[in-house]
Amino acid sequence: MIVVYAQWVGLNKQPFTEQAKQWFDRIHSTTFWLYENIKYDKPYPVSELMKSWIFANVREFPMPYVKRTYLTNSKTLSQDKWTEWVCDRVDLIQDTDNNCKLSVQIQNFGGEDSQFRKLGSGDCPTSHSWRSDTNVVCVLDCFYDSFDGKNQAEQWQTENDRIFVGSQSAKFCSQDRRVWWGSYSSPVHDNSWDKYYEKRIYDRVLATKKALDPNGVFTPNMYTVDKLPQPGSVEARPNLSKRALRPPSERGFHAPFETDLMLAKNPIGHKMLDLRDGRLRGRDLGLRSRL
Repeated sequence: MIVVYAQWVGLNKQPFTEQAKQWFDRIHSTTFWLYENIKYDKPYPVSELMKSWIFANVREFPMPYVKRTYLTNSKTLSQDKWTEWVCDRVDLIQDTDNNCKLSVQIQNFGGEDSQFRKLGSGDCPTSHSWRSDTNVVCVLDCFYDSFDGKNQAEQWQTENDRIFVGSQSAKFCSQDRRVWWGSYSSPVHDNSWDKYYEKRIYDRVLATKKALDPNGVFTPNMYTVDKLPQPGSVEARPNLSKRALRPPSERGFHAPFETDLMLAKNPIGHKMLDLRDGRLRGRDLGLRSRL
């Protein structure tokens, strides 16, 4: 199933024009309308519209998956034939019996009134990178339900990396750009910080972390801004399983949005609870439940 999202927002109280209506009419006439309760010729608050961008179910498939999230600032995607390449890659999974299922999300960004762009320009008051010139984000989640499927998913994503990002001949972006909500691969952030941060932002965030948290109390896992190990880091907490060191998408969920509840100690000896994606488990507490 392919889901197409489209919304029109009058940022400066512009009227909804006949041209805009005809554009929505074309989409409506050729697709199944997912939200029949929303009529595109009737005004709605943006806060109400945003709810329609989220699936009502908690997760696409109750299976582990190998994740990729790519960003690009390329303006030559058409001439580089990226759309053909990504369609071919999707077909490779969809057209074969390989115990894999795909969830693919592709979204455009930009425009002169885009707050995403504006907040990423100049001094950039946030800790987020790649906002000033990002045009498209592409999410490729390959779910699997067997060891063979896992191998297939990993091989497929490795080839995607080679084709799409990280070189001058890449079809999507010459630089490997990532975002925190779509993190993957190496859990040691010091080895991959330049994929998640522009250097100017990373230096500022790192200085703030060192100044406010010199002992690593707020270092919940290996995806962190600071040198590891630190007191309180995952590597310094032997009670945490190796499974907790892997990205959430690769930990082998048993059900949608379950959570590991694992008991550990902080640097000054007080017990604390650490929430992790996976199964809710309190080994020392004899606790077994789900969120």
